Order: sequence, then C-alpha cells, then structure tokens
Amino acid sequence: MPTDFTAPIMAASSVLDHWLAYKRTMGRLPGLSVGLVYKETLLFQKAYGYADVEHHQPTSPTTGYRIASFSKIFTAIAILQLAEQGKLHLDDRAQQYLPWLTSLHDERTARITLRQLLTHTSGLDRDGATPHWVDFQFPSLAQIQQHIAEGAQSYTPAEIWKYSNLGYTLLGAIVHVVSGVPYEAYVHQHIIQPLGLTSTSPTLAPEIEQHLAVGYGRDIPGQERERLPAIETHVMASATGFTSNVPDLCRFMTAQLTRETTLLTD
Repeated sequence: MPTDFTAPIMAASSVLDHWLAYKRTMGRLPGLSVGLVYKETLLFQKAYGYADVEHHQPTSPTTGYRIASFSKIFTAIAILQLAEQGKLHLDDRAQQYLPWLTSLHDERTARITLRQLLTHTSGLDRDGATPHWVDFQFPSLAQIQQHIAEGAQSYTPAEIWKYSNLGYTLLGAIVHVVSGVPYEAYVHQHIIQPLGLTSTSPTLAPEIEQHLAVGYGRDIPGQERERLPAIETHVMASATGFTSNVPDLCRFMTAQLTRETTLLTD
C-alpha cells in the first residue's frame, strides 16, 4: 500500500521552522513566506521578517511577491492548453503565428518552433537589446520586433540549451494571436480563475500591489539593501511579470499533479 508521509513531514516542519528563522537572520533577508505541500494538502505555512523593513510591516502567509521566472510556467500551460484544443501544434514554426519573426541578418530565426521556445532551445539570446534589468524600462513589442529583425540568434535552433526570456516573450505574443485575446486576459480566464487564485496576476493591478512585499537589492556588507520600485514588465510579462503569494502558488502547484485536470489532461 502507498506510504503516507504526512506525520514525518509535520515533525520535520518544526526543524524547518527554526532553520528558516535562523537563515533569515543570519542571511540578512528582509522577509520570506513559506508553504510546504504534500500531495494536495498544505501542511506547513509561515512567514518571517518584514514585507517592508523601513515601516516595520511584517510578512504574512498571504504577502505577495514578484515571482519572476515562475511566470514562464503559466505561459507554458497556456500554450499546452491551446495545443490540446487543436489551435496550434508544438512543432509548428513560431513564424506561422508571428510573421514578423524573421531577420535578413539570420535565416535561422524563421526556423524556430514552439517546442524550442518552450524548452529554451530556440537559440535566441536571453533578453534582447534593452537594459531593462538596470533601468527598469521594459521593452515594447515594437522594440522586440526590431531586435529580432536586427538578429537575435546566439545559436542555431535545437543546437544547445540557452535560457531565454526573449523566447517566452514570444510565446506570450503567440498566446495572444492564437486565442484572440490579450495574453493577460487569457491567463486570467483559463488559469487564474479556474483555480480560484485570488492574489495572482501578470500585471500590477492595484488590488495586487497593495499586498506586495517591497523588493530589495542584493546584500552588500556594511550597506543597507537598496529599496527597489515595483515595475510593470509589459510585453515580457509572459516571461517574468507575475505576482503571487504562497497559498496561490501551492494551489497552482497541486494543479500539476497527476489526475488533476483543471488546467490540462494527464
């Protein structure tokens, strides 16, 4: 018979609790919120430190955070849903849906498939040509198109694994084209709402932002952490724009388990 590990996990969570509190203090982390899921049950949930250090606002289990590249999982699911509906095929060329995905400087761009975009094997560079991680000004679709036209290939498609935010930006644009609705509207209707996620969004809606932890820069000895602004990622939301919290992400995770068919068939 299948073994149930609920009891030992609950016992171990006591150790985890003390370890996380220690790591937060010794690691000079402003704050964190944690959830531990076993099978389909949230067994442990706790928050440590501050969501806003300067105002001594403590974190809570429902504090919101920018979840960065976890955003890509939402985008991958959206593409797979459209594939299950027969609206696209994973080995289709991306240019079939984005006719502008071509470059006079590099014919390889026209050969990229959806599967290669999903698996970071398209050969595209990581982030395009804009300094958005420095100046927080994320590019428009027109800027992405210009970069593609000027040549965005680091490698030949399917030649090597290379992480690419640019690739998942293109997948978001494909979701828009194939579904007929903006990417943000699609994920709300087909992923966020069916799962009952109340604190998850690809954009910084006011009701999301009011529960959001302050972002802080890296820990430099002898200095206070830099307080960073909350920023919109615009067309790159499908790669890195989402905000969520522990309860929502735990529910999202359980939706990927076998026999859970809210989002995708097994």
